[in-house]
Amino acid sequence: EAYVLEFTMDGLAGDAAALDAVKAQLAWGKGVYLEKRHGSAHERVTVKVLGPNRQVLKAETDLEEEHVGEEGAMLRVRADGCTVRLQFPPGVINRALCFPKARL
Repeated sequence: EAYVLEFTMDGLAGDAAALDAVKAQLAWGKGVYLEKRHGSAHERVTVKVLGPNRQVLKAETDLEEEHVGEEGAMLRVRADGCTVRLQFPPGVINRALCFPKARL
């Protein structure tokens, strides 16, 4: 199972350079972020992508860190023509890094 964000942009089909530019943005810290929004206590996945012809995709999802893992977790990007799929495999958070054991 995976969480999938699918979107289309005009100008990607047949333009390898435009498609590569969009794909390059679909990485943690480039166009994919965990952000706190609207006073929320939890960070959620936000995706921001600039496409050809000044197209902008801004997706604010309900996916939290517990769904996708820490920022930097694996992402999969697939494209077919003008349709792009960004997959977030279910995350595994390393609790030892989040809650280190108390030292005695």
